[in-house]
Amino acid sequence: MPSCRLFLLSLFCALFFLTGCSAIHKQSNSYVNISEGKSVYIIKNPHQRTEIDKMIQDEVQKLGITASIGPSSVEQQNHDYIINYFDAWSWDLVPYLRSLEIQLFDARNNLMIERVRFENEIYFHTFPSDKKITAELIQRIFKKKVP
Repeated sequence: MPSCRLFLLSLFCALFFLTGCSAIHKQSNSYVNISEGKSVYIIKNPHQRTEIDKMIQDEVQKLGITASIGPSSVEQQNHDYIINYFDAWSWDLVPYLRSLEIQLFDARNNLMIERVRFENEIYFHTFPSDKKITAELIQRIFKKKVP
């Protein structure tokens, strides 16, 4: 009997430590109908070393929305929406996406419309594909809001 308990305890501990934890959070402003706009300006974060901006552009364009990438500038006002993003990476034998936040703003008044955030735990994390996470976050922002 003691060996059975030890085995079950070991199995529980192994499953506990091998389980990765991550979550996606969404905050939205229900006063804005995203389907009214057809162009997005993605602000390129000069401090980021990844191509998250290009992944965002690809996912937005799959929805039939024109998307441009560039620095924060006056040009962004020529679009319906502005996307800003922040990504953070950590290292655990290989680099992994620790968090990604995408914010959608109304270009006319700079009000935030939607904000989605992926968070990956530090100790019990997963090794998610940055491309898949980006696609999921964009889908959550524009879900059922683009004709």
